[in-house]
Amino acid sequence: GNRSPSVVTHNCVLNVIASSKLSDSGARAQAILDRMEVADAVSYNTVVKAWANSGCGDKAMKARDILNKMIKRADMPRPDIFTFNSVLNACASSTTDHVGAFQIAMETFQLMKQSNHVRPNEFTYSTLLKACATLLPIGEERTTLTAQIYSECERNGCLSDPVLRMLRSSLSEDEFVHIVGLE
Repeated sequence: GNRSPSVVTHNCVLNVIASSKLSDSGARAQAILDRMEVADAVSYNTVVKAWANSGCGDKAMKARDILNKMIKRADMPRPDIFTFNSVLNACASSTTDHVGAFQIAMETFQLMKQSNHVRPNEFTYSTLLKACATLLPIGEERTTLTAQIYSECERNGCLSDPVLRMLRSSLSEDEFVHIVGLE
C-alpha cells in the first residue's frame, strides 16, 4: 500500500540534513518538519540543530521561534536541554546581527533557568561563554558578563574542561587569572 514515512524515517532524514552543515540546512529541515503529520521532540530538536548549523543570517531567531512554539503550545513536545542548548549554539555561531543573537542567547538562558524541568549544564555554560566571546566586542561588558556566567557555572557545579577552555579563549590572560582566582 501507499504508506507515508514514519517519524523515525523523517527524523533520520532531518538528522542527515542537520549534520550536513549546508548553508540552507535550516530551511530544508524546516520544510520537512512543516510537512510532517506527526513530529516528536527529536524532530523539533533536530530542526533547531539544523538552523544552528546553517549559514542562515537569522538562524538564532529561527531556532528561538521553534523553542517558543514548544514552550507555548500544549500540542507540541516540551523543550529539553538539547532544545535550549541548540538555540544557544545557533546564537553563538551567528555571523550577522551580533546584538540580536546575544539578546536571544540571554533570553534563552533565562527561560531555561525559569523552567521546571531543565537545568543548565556544562554545555550550556560553555556555549554561553562562546556567545560572549563571539558576539560581544572586547571590553568591560564582555568581561563582566563572562565573569558572571563563570561564577554561576561554578556555583551550579558545572565547571569542566570545555568551560575553562572557552573562558580562557574569551578573556585576556590577566582577566582569566583574576576571574578564576589563580592570583
